[in-house]
Amino acid sequence: MKIVTMMRDRSLGNGPFQMMKKVKETHSVAWLRKVAIYQSAVQEFVAASEKGLIERPNCEAPPAMPALPTYQWLLSIYCNDVLGRIDEVEAGITSTFGRILKMDSTKKVHF
Repeated sequence: MKIVTMMRDRSLGNGPFQMMKKVKETHSVAWLRKVAIYQSAVQEFVAASEKGLIERPNCEAPPAMPALPTYQWLLSIYCNDVLGRIDEVEAGITSTFGRILKMDSTKKVHF
């Protein structure tokens, strides 16, 4: 939902492809941080085993970074969000524009 909310404020250069690049970068940094924490914990266990404090642990390699959805998927989720609030968007566009308030389509425009 955070990504969809950020896409609501779309402007030039802030489309789904650019948003996906940002998401991929954020997820990569978070994944690398977790891998670094895991590797440092493994090193502590290995160091303790070399000192003879514990038996050598059988540690597995960290899992690969999970695949992220594509920008097409992100765009379809955004379209579903817009369709879900289409009445609200339409009412905002037709009722208020700048300083002119339109009462309804059968009456004159009031300043």
